[in-house]
Amino acid sequence: MLTSFALVGGLAGVTLLSTAAPAEAATITVTAPQAQMSGHVGTNSTGTTTSAQNGDRYRFGSASTATTSGSINNTGGSVGTGNNTATTGGWFPSVVGQSPYHSDGYTNWVSNGTTAWSAHGYDNAPSASDTRLNLSEQSALGFEPSNVTQIETGTYFNLGRMVHSNNPVYATSQWFKGDLNIRFMGQDMSYQWLMNETPNDATPNSDPANNDLTTFLNQVSDKTFTGLLRGFRTAF
Repeated sequence: MLTSFALVGGLAGVTLLSTAAPAEAATITVTAPQAQMSGHVGTNSTGTTTSAQNGDRYRFGSASTATTSGSINNTGGSVGTGNNTATTGGWFPSVVGQSPYHSDGYTNWVSNGTTAWSAHGYDNAPSASDTRLNLSEQSALGFEPSNVTQIETGTYFNLGRMVHSNNPVYATSQWFKGDLNIRFMGQDMSYQWLMNETPNDATPNSDPANNDLTTFLNQVSDKTFTGLLRGFRTAF
């Protein structure tokens, strides 16, 4: 099941926090944003610890936004470092070699039409040697940047859309965190997200108890360009 929400910004005419008066309104040409996913790792309920665990199977990848299932590659990114040792316990005991690929993995920077993904968990005891992310068998967060190239001062604009592929998974951790990185107007900005990976065992599948709960732990600090990022809103 895919759910989504959008990252929006506003552009002021003079300073970061100001609002352009109607007479000051202007159209500004900008380079479309890019996005990257990185640092997907186990944590606690407040996101204050970092705990890479065997059995969490962290994966990174990017693909055409039209791709919503199956394995995807991580062209231009890094799987990160990890090991292939046996793991027991967690939600799926006695599975051999689930290879966490620790929190230093990342995707390539992507543009509109491509979604950058990071994921955790697994189903059907996959091979530890397969470093690809699987949209059908993992719990994955993805972000597609928008194609905005012109902005009206004093208005909101869309920087991209975040989606969640909510599949039932086995994992050692219950809580996960990672970074959504946005490159826009010469600035790199990082949003850290926090997810509660629920068991997905309620019936029917549409029961809200199956929803994985994702929040953001920070807002981006003030930048020198004359923009104001307003954060995330539900996409319709």
